[in-house]
Amino acid sequence: MEYVLRPLNITRQVTILATGAGVLAGVCGLIADRVIGGNGGSPIWAVVVIAGVAALCALGVGFFFRQRLADLWQLVIAARRMGQGDLTTPITTRGTLSEVYSLAVVLEQNRQRISTMLGELEAAKEWSDSQRSVQAYFLANISHEFRTPLAGMQVTVELLRENAHRLPPEELDELLGALHLSIASMGQLIDNLLESSKIEADQLVLRRQSIEAEQLISEAARLVLPFLSRRRQQLTLDMPLEAPVVSADRGRLVQVLVNLIANASKYSPPGSTIDIGLARSGDTVRLSVSDRGPGIPEDKRDGVFKRFVRLGATASEDYGAGLGLSVVKAIVAAHGGVVGVDARPGGGSQFWVELCTQA
Repeated sequence: MEYVLRPLNITRQVTILATGAGVLAGVCGLIADRVIGGNGGSPIWAVVVIAGVAALCALGVGFFFRQRLADLWQLVIAARRMGQGDLTTPITTRGTLSEVYSLAVVLEQNRQRISTMLGELEAAKEWSDSQRSVQAYFLANISHEFRTPLAGMQVTVELLRENAHRLPPEELDELLGALHLSIASMGQLIDNLLESSKIEADQLVLRRQSIEAEQLISEAARLVLPFLSRRRQQLTLDMPLEAPVVSADRGRLVQVLVNLIANASKYSPPGSTIDIGLARSGDTVRLSVSDRGPGIPEDKRDGVFKRFVRLGATASEDYGAGLGLSVVKAIVAAHGGVVGVDARPGGGSQFWVELCTQA
């Protein structure tokens, strides 16, 4: 309900008092006339009676104004409390005068509005502070992620420039492999950054085509070979004889598999095996990547697909910028699919993607 503050009608209040005073004066005159007429014309009794009636009038007027002023003073105190920042105490009045009541209602409405606005400002400030913290965390991670491969590339290029002509073939291959790994790391990071920015801006556009799921796996395996070679890891593939066909954006689904395999490589020990599975059930294709890592607690599995989440990472560990799995989820969702993670039998985790086959 909205209340409108009406201006205090002083004229009406004064008119009421003047009318009352006139009536009382007439009553006093009448009483005086009767008293004088009834007491042989003695004016003393008339003065006494008039003084008594006047005293009663004064008491009545005093009570009238005292009540009104008390109501107004209540509102003055309430307004002062608001000015001093106390917005928790409701504003009420016992007064019956309509103008005072309207003023109390308006002050209470303003108190509630100001209190609401201050609450919203506080919430916005907290959100802004959290966003600054996330931004600082993100920039620190990205700086680290770029610095690591760039430093490796710089060292490798300097060694090649100075010693390439006298290095044995096996050492030369090792240096070139390290250079390849650094370039692949930067390429993956840049791809994830670009995809993340498109996802954030709601500008992720798919260019679908018919493609066999086995081709996606082969292309992704070729791209992650530098990561696997450096850690002496191997891929195994379990798939049906007839590979299913999906309608998908080839480049982006390859990026999904690259992120999943690279993630499995990071969390699996050197020399271990990473399993890739491909299965079909009705109109659904499931791609899975299983690692030999420490596993993920069940209550934290949903959180791994959020941006900047790096489970198990410490300041000295190279676990990435926390973008890869969030990009995976967004790309799969854009294809109308779902993504998840389960515990792998025997230890580790199994990340999976489910997509519809081509109709």
